[in-house]
Amino acid sequence: MMQLTKLFRLALTAALLLAGAAQQARADIQTVTGDTTFAPTFLRPGYRGGEPPSYAPDVAYQAYNISVTVDDWQYSLVTACDFNCTAFFYKDSFDPKNPQKNIMDGAADDGFNLTGLEESMSPGHKYVLVIAGYYDYDWGAYSTTVGGPGEIHISPVPEPSAYLTLLAGLAGLGLLARRRRA
Repeated sequence: MMQLTKLFRLALTAALLLAGAAQQARADIQTVTGDTTFAPTFLRPGYRGGEPPSYAPDVAYQAYNISVTVDDWQYSLVTACDFNCTAFFYKDSFDPKNPQKNIMDGAADDGFNLTGLEESMSPGHKYVLVIAGYYDYDWGAYSTTVGGPGEIHISPVPEPSAYLTLLAGLAGLGLLARRRRA
């Protein structure tokens, strides 16, 4: 049964992307995989648990920067998850402390651990795709495929801790170089 569900998800993903690609003269399809286990958390937009936001569960997420080379409204974003997932699409930036800011669209799991969005993107703008759990106990592996005209560029959004680690490493190298000079 589990293999049949995965096979169905993959077939549906491929069909959606091929349908979008067939409509364009030159299309690009990019796929990224990841895992939200031990990922940072945020209060997902649209939480309706009946509790005030301070008591709502934070969900694990991963974020990706997306840019495109062709102005079009037919970019398809499909995510297959091993858990109940949601996908959120932002224009310009994503702030986990203010997840309603810059949000363009969102989609929840359709019952097959699959989410889909169709978005309009323009060259010269940065977009952010956020893959998250539906509840705080929803996390795991996922695969996201983005398809549409022109070239599509996807890169993980670095976490603030990555910048701190880089800064600490550069400071350490600076100290080591200064010490060697003396």
